[in-house]
Amino acid sequence: MRFAHAYQFRGFVETKRFVEANELLLHPKNAISVPREEDVGGMITLFSASLLSERDPLRSARILQKGISETSDLEYRSWMLGEYSVCLAKAGIGSEALRLSEEACRIAGDTNKLGAEQYRLREKASVLMTLKRYEAALTALEPEVRLMVYSADGLGRRLLLEAECFLGLGLPSEAADRLSRVEKVIEMRRMEYLRPSLKALTLRL
Repeated sequence: MRFAHAYQFRGFVETKRFVEANELLLHPKNAISVPREEDVGGMITLFSASLLSERDPLRSARILQKGISETSDLEYRSWMLGEYSVCLAKAGIGSEALRLSEEACRIAGDTNKLGAEQYRLREKASVLMTLKRYEAALTALEPEVRLMVYSADGLGRRLLLEAECFLGLGLPSEAADRLSRVEKVIEMRRMEYLRPSLKALTLRL
C-alpha cells in the first residue's frame, strides 16, 4: 500500500481531474493511503512531473532529475529514473532515455520489491516504442509478463503498449486483438481512465 497515493494521483491525471490531483499534491494526507513522512518528497516530485510530462517533457525531466539527486530510497529512485527516461524519449533524447530506463530496471531488480521491476520494464518498452523500435519494445515486455503481479491495471496497460507496437509494425489484426482484450478489462473492472488510450489506438486501426 506504500504507493497507493501515487496511483490515486495518476488516476486523477489520466482522467484529467486536475483539481483533485492538485488537491492531493497540496494535501497528501487526504490520499487513500497516507504516505510516510520520508516519502513525501519523492511523491511531490513524481506528482509535479506527471502534470507536465505530456505538454512539457523537458521541464518534467528537470524536475525528476533534481528529485533523483535528492533521494536515497531505491524504490523512488528507480521510479523517478523510469519516468525520467520516458520524458527524455518524448523530447527526442533517445540514447540517454534508453540508458536511464535500463538503469531504472537494474535498480528495481535490486530492491526485490514485488512489482517494481515490471513497472520499470513497461517504461523501458514505452521508451523503445517512442523511438519506433517496436520489436525491441515487445521483447522488453516479455519478462514483464513473467514477473507480473496480476492486476487489471497492469494487464490493461501492457495490452495497450503491445497494441501500439503492433500498429507501428503494420500488424493491425494483432493490435485489434489486444484492444479487444483491453475493452473487456475496462468493462469488467470499470477502469474508464484507460478508455481514452483505447479509443485513440482504435482510431488508428
